[in-house]
Amino acid sequence: MNPNPRLEHYEWCHIWHNDTNLTPEQAKDHKRILFIGDSITNGSFGKCRDILTAEYKACPLSFSYLITSKGIDNPDFLREIGYVLSAFNYDYIHFNNGLHGMSIPVEEYESCYCEIIEHILEKIASDKLALMNVTPLTFGGDRTKWRNETVDVRNEAIKRIADKYGLKIDDLYSAVMGKSELRADDGYHYNDDGYMVLARAMADFIMENL
Repeated sequence: MNPNPRLEHYEWCHIWHNDTNLTPEQAKDHKRILFIGDSITNGSFGKCRDILTAEYKACPLSFSYLITSKGIDNPDFLREIGYVLSAFNYDYIHFNNGLHGMSIPVEEYESCYCEIIEHILEKIASDKLALMNVTPLTFGGDRTKWRNETVDVRNEAIKRIADKYGLKIDDLYSAVMGKSELRADDGYHYNDDGYMVLARAMADFIMENL
């Protein structure tokens, strides 16, 4: 972690859990999934949750998320993760970080990413943790022009990290790359159809691996 992380004009964090009032006996019959991510995860989460609730038949599911603007180099990100990990025992964690702190050199990005993954793996087995690669970018105001130089380099780093720790990658980059009709105009986010595509891909990946 960097004691002087790259900060943005606004820094924010949102932590959410459902089924917090289950008795220990009731909780034993549920699987709890934790989503850690940024606004892409935030836009997809509700739709993904609804798909999983309707289609996953093995047992009831409970959900948690940590949605944050923190870049991978920010010590507060590690502290936020530690707080959320202490709240419950999770059966699956879906992890995403890559669209904030875009000025962080890839060597530092990869090193900090590994530090966070090692922290999570102290709490959960590697087959219960999946990484999401970084979703593509377009130029603001033109959804047809792509700008993925940093994204592509970061996704190569995520592939190396996944190989190092024996983790699977949810390839959401491929799910939406080249599909300008799914984009919002700001260059980062998605319209409702786009978030549904991402949510469907996330839910299918989780159901296959949970």
